[in-house]
Amino acid sequence: MIKIYTYKKSKSQVDLKKRFPVLTPVIQGRFSGEIEPLTNEEILSLLANNYIVSDEKWGDYISQLITYRQEDQSDYNNLNQIADLLNLLPIYNLEELEANISCLYQDRKMPTRQTITDAIYTLYSSRFTPDGIQRLLSRHDFVMDLQDSIHQNFFNFLDRQIAEDAGNLQNKKASDTKKTAQNTGEIQRLQRNLEQKKADKKLLENIFRIEPLTEAIGSHSPQTESIPACLDIAFFTLRHYTTVEAPAFTTIQSALSLAMSDKIKQSTAPGNHPAKSSGHTNNTDWNTFGNIGNTFFLLFIGGIPVCQQPFLKNTKHYTEFPLRQFEHLWISSDWLDKRAVRGSAVYGSGEQIYHYLLNEVRNLCNSQHDTSGGPPAFTDLTPQGFVNILGNMYNNFEVKVPGNVPLNGASWNPSDFSSSL
Repeated sequence: MIKIYTYKKSKSQVDLKKRFPVLTPVIQGRFSGEIEPLTNEEILSLLANNYIVSDEKWGDYISQLITYRQEDQSDYNNLNQIADLLNLLPIYNLEELEANISCLYQDRKMPTRQTITDAIYTLYSSRFTPDGIQRLLSRHDFVMDLQDSIHQNFFNFLDRQIAEDAGNLQNKKASDTKKTAQNTGEIQRLQRNLEQKKADKKLLENIFRIEPLTEAIGSHSPQTESIPACLDIAFFTLRHYTTVEAPAFTTIQSALSLAMSDKIKQSTAPGNHPAKSSGHTNNTDWNTFGNIGNTFFLLFIGGIPVCQQPFLKNTKHYTEFPLRQFEHLWISSDWLDKRAVRGSAVYGSGEQIYHYLLNEVRNLCNSQHDTSGGPPAFTDLTPQGFVNILGNMYNNFEVKVPGNVPLNGASWNPSDFSSSL
């Protein structure tokens, strides 16, 4: 049985009364049910049990609640509806999340897209509204904690397989009294399988290691050379491509968010609903890589892509964002071909990633500039030259943003790859 954890109150009503001695009077309006007799401060105090209620935004929350009471024509009768109105981020308990994911790996088969989605929905559907669940899936820390939990449980699953294979190999060796060619061949096969699983685990442990960029690592500029004007951060952008003929969606959703939309529709309005799923994910992404809560982007420098992946030829539109606008993202090679992965996986803000990439390319230029056929000096680099060097440092360079990304006014443009690849 999974233990259900409780959350500590982040604010007490006593503290709130000390901070706000003059309570906003209750205005009989469109609030009913359990929240009708509550003051605005009491509503926020109760919401803080399950949602992040920012101290800095407290006054804004009060103003919004007053407006909703006086002007909104809708009827609100529970706290979760108010959390949706205020766009509050749900709180989650890491131990509770890890316990639920761990249960999915106890059988001899690993979980699927459906079982992982069902487990997350079951955990949070009685606590938050569908919109609240989607806001939770957009929390960068939730996405990365889920990814880490999937990695750890996959390795635990693999360890059990390795232990079982080692036992089978030992038993086979102990029973091999006749030393026949057939028995010898079977022992060699078991030995190869065991060594392969050990090697795969070691390889994936290295691949899944994502280094967080600190201020010292990620933010310092090249120490001796100035940055070429054409490599200013303003020329670093992220693009998301889609195969949709006429995209009307205003948010780029992760594979997990799309699967959760399907689950919510099936649970709240049973019937035949077309599944919304990413065309670039499979069960390995879900139960091994764990990167299902991320949205995927390509890095462009001066309009030049760092890598041109084959799927681009089927795309119809793209939308574009400045790299510097993102507070949380990470870079790596495409994990699908794990034996071809190269380059470090690092996590940070858009500006930290920018300075990290500048430093990596600068260091390579400085170390190889004087060699035959080496790169040009860093200060002489063009966007194309920078892209060529960076592209060779990774295999299918990818940018991942934890959670969904709203367009916020960004437009959809016709794909410039549909006929060029």
